[in-house]
Amino acid sequence: MTSVDSLTNTPVASATTQATTTKDGSIAGDFDRFLLLLTTQLQNQDPLSPMDATQFTTQLVQFSQVEQSVNMNKYLSDLVDLQISDQMQSAFGYVGQTVDVLSDEVPLQDGQAELFYAVSGKPTAVALQILDANGKTVRTIAGTTDTGIQRIEWDGRDSSGNTLKDGTYTLKLIAEDADGVALSAQTGYTGGVSEVTNVNSQMQLNVNGLQIPMTEIVAVRKTAAEDV
Repeated sequence: MTSVDSLTNTPVASATTQATTTKDGSIAGDFDRFLLLLTTQLQNQDPLSPMDATQFTTQLVQFSQVEQSVNMNKYLSDLVDLQISDQMQSAFGYVGQTVDVLSDEVPLQDGQAELFYAVSGKPTAVALQILDANGKTVRTIAGTTDTGIQRIEWDGRDSSGNTLKDGTYTLKLIAEDADGVALSAQTGYTGGVSEVTNVNSQMQLNVNGLQIPMTEIVAVRKTAAEDV
């Protein structure tokens, strides 16, 4: 009985092997190749010793399973593409809007930056430090001890009143309660969304020059120019 393995040296089988070696890296990119392999095997079997029915059926089942796997991968790929398309359409609605971004980084643009923070618990002392790219503290701003989100407008100057260069700076919030225990806090900045990009199937927004995942957006509102 002639099997698939014994046909590898025939011209037809060689052509079949080349046809099935595709970018998918597997046997059968589609059902046509399954049929080609099957008919090649039938053409080259010994008429006096035909293939065993059980073995033939087993191979048909294997071909069917491969076809189902190929189709399933295509369906999953289509679903991923559809999901990305839906995310892109949703993210596009952010363009031109003003958003609050949770981040320990802040872009200084045109010598201005709008910062915000929120402290858990009841702080009695709050200080917001701004660090440059070298990790040096260039400005320390005393914060309010009120609860909830607190906003600060930074004029882009250091502690000596010198104007700093535009760029990305780091925020570090220090907060303590009445017993001197450090409290956890979150920081961020407010900016305008100018662009939406797809990075590794994840939507990111360009907010004042920084690429921000959509998951880091905590508030969206109309820009001042759109307010009525």
